[in-house]
This record gives sequence, structure tokens and C-alpha cells, in this order.
Amino acid sequence: MFKSSIETVKEFYDERVDGKIADFTDSNPRIEAAVETLAKWAPVKPKRILEIGCGIGATSWRMARAWPKAEVIAADVSPASIKVAQTCFKLPKLSYHEGLIKEGT
Repeated sequence: MFKSSIETVKEFYDERVDGKIADFTDSNPRIEAAVETLAKWAPVKPKRILEIGCGIGATSWRMARAWPKAEVIAADVSPASIKVAQTCFKLPKLSYHEGLIKEGT
């Protein structure tokens, strides 16, 4: 039986969770540059932040720490990534959601 496209995508990212953890613990230069760019261009006091494709939540967590008054909503298609995010990167105004972002939701 054939897997649906979304199941294939979920499996692809689920298999890369260990690498995402290593990117956080070993300080991946590409990720660090993205975080620096966010800090440079983001509004001074955002009220709400949405990260689509949050992976294990490390960048969402950083944003929630940088802007503690903002609600940070993070979403990813990978169930394994969201499980790591919910376990390792918790903050009061930070929430993680597994699944697809669809119009009207």
C-alpha cells in the first residue's frame, strides 16, 4: 500500500529529530544566523508570534524567552518533533501544535 504524501513528509522529518537536537546542542551556524536575523528585524514588542515548521521548538523557545509578553504559537507536521518540543522547550506563553496549517484554521 502506498503512503500518502503527508505521511511521507511526516516520516522524513520524524527521522531527523536527532539531527535537530544536535543542531541545538552543537550550535548550528545556519540556525544561529536565523535567530540573529529574527532579533534584528522583529518588532520590538510583538504580541503574537507564529512559527510554521518549528521542528523541535528550539527557535520558538528562544523567541518566547526574548519576548516573554508575546504569545508564541509553534506548529510542525512532525509528531516526533512536537513531542520533543513539548518535553524540552516549555515556557508559559509558548504552545506547540502538530499537524498541517490549513486555510480557515
